[in-house]
Amino acid sequence: MIIQNIESKIRLATVLSLGSLITSIIICGFVSVYAYKQVANARQSIYILDNDIPILAKQANMQMNRPAEYKAAVDLFHSLFFQPDSRR
Repeated sequence: MIIQNIESKIRLATVLSLGSLITSIIICGFVSVYAYKQVANARQSIYILDNDIPILAKQANMQMNRPAEYKAAVDLFHSLFFQPDSRR
């Protein structure tokens, strides 16, 4: 009788500890997925300061921004190296 009682208590403790472990792993998985989705959504928006007022701007696809970035780089190069020389 005492041995059966001890065996049932050990079985109950084992089941409870495994149940707690599996539940905590499932909760950690859900929290990780939720946090990853929030970070991915936060990366899609940026804030621009306009006279110390933050304005939310949506970030576009990088391939769509490439031509504008290239044009800005070429314009900057031309303004730096091909300015009219005022010393002449």
